[in-house]
Amino acid sequence: MPMEIPKKFNVGAHTYKVYLQANAEGYRGAVGWCAPSPGYYIVVRTKFSNKKQTPEQMFQTFWHEAVHAFLFDMQHPLNKDEDFVDKLGTYIAETIKTAEY
Repeated sequence: MPMEIPKKFNVGAHTYKVYLQANAEGYRGAVGWCAPSPGYYIVVRTKFSNKKQTPEQMFQTFWHEAVHAFLFDMQHPLNKDEDFVDKLGTYIAETIKTAEY
């Protein structure tokens, strides 16, 4: 299955827009981020530290940030646990990439 990143998606009552940007202003040292309020958007950097991100890296980053959106909507404290979010995002990305239909 191709590693597609959506342009937008819904979580609960909110629609998140997704931006793929090379020189995004945002969190220093982050390859992506989720801004659940206000605005509801996710940014995935296509370039980080002057190095182009691979499609696989961007796909995993998207799912990492989507997990933040899920947990924020649930008001779950694990939203602040980067290790948990990264692992779950990795599992989701891997499941989608390897699924056979």
